[in-house]
Amino acid sequence: MTTSHNSPLSLGLPNGLVRCSDGLIRPTWASHDELIRDYYDHEWGFPVHDEAGVFERLVLEGFQAGLSWRTVLDKREAFREAFEGFVPDRVAAFTTADIDRLVGTPGIIRNRRKIEAAITNARATVALRSEADPTAPSHLGELVWSYRPAQDPRPCSQEEVPTQLPESQALAADLKGRGFRFVGPTTMLALMAAIGIVNTDIVGTHRRPASIETRQAHLSLAHTHWLALSGMMVPWHCHRSFSARTRSSSATCILTSRSCCPRSSSSPSS
Repeated sequence: MTTSHNSPLSLGLPNGLVRCSDGLIRPTWASHDELIRDYYDHEWGFPVHDEAGVFERLVLEGFQAGLSWRTVLDKREAFREAFEGFVPDRVAAFTTADIDRLVGTPGIIRNRRKIEAAITNARATVALRSEADPTAPSHLGELVWSYRPAQDPRPCSQEEVPTQLPESQALAADLKGRGFRFVGPTTMLALMAAIGIVNTDIVGTHRRPASIETRQAHLSLAHTHWLALSGMMVPWHCHRSFSARTRSSSATCILTSRSCCPRSSSSPSS
């Protein structure tokens, strides 16, 4: 059971947040039932870097267009079976006969245009691996993660949750230029949030407590002030590195360090 947004337990919360029957605060979209609640608690926003995992979520976000995410989650296992585990090479080899089969497959969203787009996107995913440019991303996961913003938005209510960011617009344009379909900037921001590239959660949920967010904001402000006083020129990657560290539960105050934030060789959210 989930507590209604209009219940006394949710009074005083910003629009877009609900205190559920287990006492935890979640965004309204993640409060409806156990399936969507469990997805929010244990999957949404956790980093996914591998090619197959990113490809699956990109395809499912495309199928979700115009529908609820709850509908997609309910059909996800059927999707995985119908699309052979979302292995890009297998989906890329699908033929017209496979499209006809999928259109008639119960348990999935049987939209021919979206099915065709999934196959097109699989072929574009495979093509990414063979780009001649040695500086280009080696696979789809690397490509989408290269558009990680330097800072996360900090929405305090549903009205402040962004539907697009400059990075999601740029990612959408990049993917479209590579032949991907159903990859508009709003859909790409949903993907980026789902796999941990950007945090669009409303401040105040149990996944993003306001007290921690306030502390991180103060740390970031102190860091900026310290750099200004010391007259240090800080490259963009240092700001990103610091932002990533302040999201960590083991973050320490930058003011106690003698060195400017070095470039980290680890993945941003791992």
